[in-house]
Amino acid sequence: SPATALFDKSCALYGLHHARGNIASSGTAVVVEGYTDCIMAHSKGCANVVATLGTSLTTGHARILRRYAKEVVLLFDSDAAGIEAANRALEVCLLQRIDIKLAQVPEGGDLPLREGCEDS
Repeated sequence: SPATALFDKSCALYGLHHARGNIASSGTAVVVEGYTDCIMAHSKGCANVVATLGTSLTTGHARILRRYAKEVVLLFDSDAAGIEAANRALEVCLLQRIDIKLAQVPEGGDLPLREGCEDS
């Protein structure tokens, strides 16, 4: 959807209003691709997860994350689109001087959150 004066998803992180305190206290933000992944993560106790609303991670997203997190963990799907998005996000975060880690969802699998999150 196109950016408007009221909403620009290139600068919006889904779930940030719930996650920012946990991101700030842990120093780590976990970024997933879609809002359903974010909702699932929060329902399993992973309180430092946000989503890019189906868009690539942008400079705007990175600037927001840098306010709260010392480290960003990208947890994107293992399909071709997810790998491409992770590569672009890696470049964006490095240009913004954000420490970044890549986590991988097993191909054909869902987020590895069945048991909850001990480290979030």
